[in-house]
Amino acid sequence: MRQWIKLLADRIVKAYSNTSVGHAARLNGLGSEEAQELCGLLRDRLDARWDTMVVATEPKTDREVGLDVAIERRNDKGKSRLFIVPANLAAEAAASLADTEAHDMTEDLRPIANVLLRGLPRDLRHVVEEAIKRTSDSARLDYLCALPESVTAADCGRELWRLGLILDLSPRVGRFPDNRNCVAKLTDP
Repeated sequence: MRQWIKLLADRIVKAYSNTSVGHAARLNGLGSEEAQELCGLLRDRLDARWDTMVVATEPKTDREVGLDVAIERRNDKGKSRLFIVPANLAAEAAASLADTEAHDMTEDLRPIANVLLRGLPRDLRHVVEEAIKRTSDSARLDYLCALPESVTAADCGRELWRLGLILDLSPRVGRFPDNRNCVAKLTDP
């Protein structure tokens, strides 16, 4: 189970814990595998008022429903619904499930990355904060998720490529400007 998926599930459970029955929401932008993983977690953690499902072109598991079934379930206000829509179906689902509360996965990237960052040892946190400056939220999350549980400075430096930087097995805050300059020189024609 990926840590960031667990953190995303925590955020969703907290956001919808006091929602009235009949609410319908959709989360767009996950990959199919991540959508399945999140759906399993949410089915275990959201109360019985919630029906959580992954929208799929060709449903293959009990967690998946086709868009036509999703529309039928959305119209039934006897339960609250959470539709997890993989990125490849987001445009199609947006039209068909237009009256649901829509959220894009990108809304959660930075808060989840911040939780992962706060979980790092204090002596490495400043190094990582400097490393992730000026990077996209998805790159930050990718980098932080790649770090092992018992992280070392060498681990932090080994994964710098995920941020578009050069590997540095002894990363220090003061060396990142030079690292960025070297990358700029190497990549600027």
